[in-house]
Amino acid sequence: GNGALAIVLISGWTMFAKQVPHWILVWGADDDHLFIHDPWVEDSRDESHVDAASLPIPRTLFDRMARWGRAGLKAAIIVTRSHGDAAG
Repeated sequence: GNGALAIVLISGWTMFAKQVPHWILVWGADDDHLFIHDPWVEDSRDESHVDAASLPIPRTLFDRMARWGRAGLKAAIIVTRSHGDAAG
């Protein structure tokens, strides 16, 4: 709605079966999905950046992915566009 982007920490387990922290960009959503760009590509599987662009992730799956470790930590960086002069 407001044009904000979110850089979200996820567990890599769900996406590529590696238990590593991983950052993705969430750029949009609809009622059922979040749309992400994922910078991780597997050259050994002939993946390209096109394979990692505009992936629809069901909200229920994303809720599980966006937790890290046994404590279920969550982290995100929200990026918005400035609507005025930032000087000052």
